[in-house]
Amino acid sequence: MESTEDFDWGKNGIGVGGNWGEPSGTDVWTDEPALLNDAYIYSYDPVCFEGDVGNLPCLNANSCDEGPGGQYVRWKRSIRIDPPVWETFVGDGPSCVYSENPQELLEEITSLLLSEFQEHPVNAGKVATQPGPHTMRGAETNIFVDSKEQVIDTVLLGQDVRIVATPSEYVLHYGDGDQSQLTYDAGALLPDPRIGEKTATSHVYTVTGNYQIHATVYFTAAYSLNGGPLIPIDGRGVFDTPAEAISVWKSDSHNVADDCLQNPAGFGC
Repeated sequence: MESTEDFDWGKNGIGVGGNWGEPSGTDVWTDEPALLNDAYIYSYDPVCFEGDVGNLPCLNANSCDEGPGGQYVRWKRSIRIDPPVWETFVGDGPSCVYSENPQELLEEITSLLLSEFQEHPVNAGKVATQPGPHTMRGAETNIFVDSKEQVIDTVLLGQDVRIVATPSEYVLHYGDGDQSQLTYDAGALLPDPRIGEKTATSHVYTVTGNYQIHATVYFTAAYSLNGGPLIPIDGRGVFDTPAEAISVWKSDSHNVADDCLQNPAGFGC
């Protein structure tokens, strides 16, 4: 799948976006329409500086000495307007950036984030049913997805980068040729007395048979640089769960003369 990344700069701010075609499958990071891109651009200012003049006691107390070009910075953000109106980005406080040219570093890190997902595949989780692995034709079968937030710790251009991927949307594939609409609801496990109730993610099978159910799970993500605040990444990941088998049965009723103790070979025994 071909892509072109567009970096949204304004007064040293950057936002990551993309112009992506429809994905040919899953296990990709895409910019399919459904989620709005982040409304902000991001940048940072050196801590302990007034203009170009550094405060030596402050610099000595907050040195970044784990690599060359270390700078102690405070992150800021602005909504995507020109000119930007900056505000302090509340996160975990100031953090270190290691580069002789921090502005170029931001652009390079951003350009590598999308490909990093291909290096560290996200686990989509699993799909489950109630009842299961058998259900009845015409009954409400509760189907839900168990998918969790995942953290990827990696190093890009000498910087410690943490990527947090969070499941956000789901499409349920029922195996009978039908599927759900895109939904924010993953469904949930029902207490036993409520099995058979209609839920937001339940499905009614109309034909008996054996089916393979799976879910397509969409993830949003954010990243932090050297322990700094989490910055949203535009776009979303698309990943499939493994398939789960379900058998759809039908029920028949007959009048019988004997119970199963009297006639173990009788209907339903």
